[in-house]
Amino acid sequence: MVSDVARRHRGPITYDWRVRFGTAFDPPHSMSWTEVVHLFFQLIRDPSSHTAAAVNGWKHPASREWIALANIFDLHRAINHDKKRGGHFKESPRPWPNPDASKIGGNADQDDIRSALAARGH
Repeated sequence: MVSDVARRHRGPITYDWRVRFGTAFDPPHSMSWTEVVHLFFQLIRDPSSHTAAAVNGWKHPASREWIALANIFDLHRAINHDKKRGGHFKESPRPWPNPDASKIGGNADQDDIRSALAARGH
């Protein structure tokens, strides 16, 4: 897994390795494979790393603080949105490809939901 990602996303992983760990990404010369695997999995869990952004297909990295502030900003705008002036409230752009994918429920048709639940015995 690590070697596959390193081949596909050489730039981001090299950057993160140098900036975060202070060494070149050059396993097994710079460190053991065990340490490489542990550090790699930390990188792909961290949304602020270039490696995680590349692996997930994001436009850019985003720290957890950035994500929280973007959500607060959008909530503030949604609360103060004047529906009388027209227009639909639009969220701020996020780095991930489909911002609706993270929403619970999404825009699913109610009939599709009912049929899916009926198929599962509900």
